[in-house]
Amino acid sequence: MNKNNRTTNVKKGGKWTMKYKKSINCKNPKGFSQKQYCKYGRKKQKKQTKKRNIKM
Repeated sequence: MNKNNRTTNVKKGGKWTMKYKKSINCKNPKGFSQKQYCKYGRKKQKKQTKKRNIKM
């Protein structure tokens, strides 16, 4: 009955799926978390994609 014997691919910590992130409408965010994601999270994604495009 050792918990260490289990192998799972689920990461703890409240990570959102990419599908959910794409489904958020930043023109009309619902709830505090979506508002914060639209305010800060989208900016991070845009910067990362710009960096990737420059490297290629």
